[in-house]
Amino acid sequence: MKLSKIADEINAKSANYRMGSFQSLRKKLKGMSRIPSHKIFTKQTIRDEWAFHHGGRKELQFNIGLEHRDRGLLFRHGVAFSLETSRTLPDIGELLPKIERFNDYVREVASEFSDMRMWHWDGNRRSNDYAI
Repeated sequence: MKLSKIADEINAKSANYRMGSFQSLRKKLKGMSRIPSHKIFTKQTIRDEWAFHHGGRKELQFNIGLEHRDRGLLFRHGVAFSLETSRTLPDIGELLPKIERFNDYVREVASEFSDMRMWHWDGNRRSNDYAI
């Protein structure tokens, strides 16, 4: 299955859950005058093997992906900060306080994440999974 189909399905089914109002919550919290998209994932944020929520370049992003692993093609989901610079994020400096606040929270409630794993991308390859 293509990741774009999975993202479309998440967008469609999210209306029945609190996540369906995610973009409205972002509008309220960020003081935006309008909702940039009612969808979680949009054509601008979906690639062949990964996607992140619309607006997620400058904040903690919800993301999904397909990965080729030893066990075959796997679907993953989670949260991340993307530290790659881009036209929409030319300097990662504005992310640093958000990352620090997130890390402080994770340290405070580390036991809540004991069943989860994380990894990082070093620009060339994915690390192995490790404990949060």
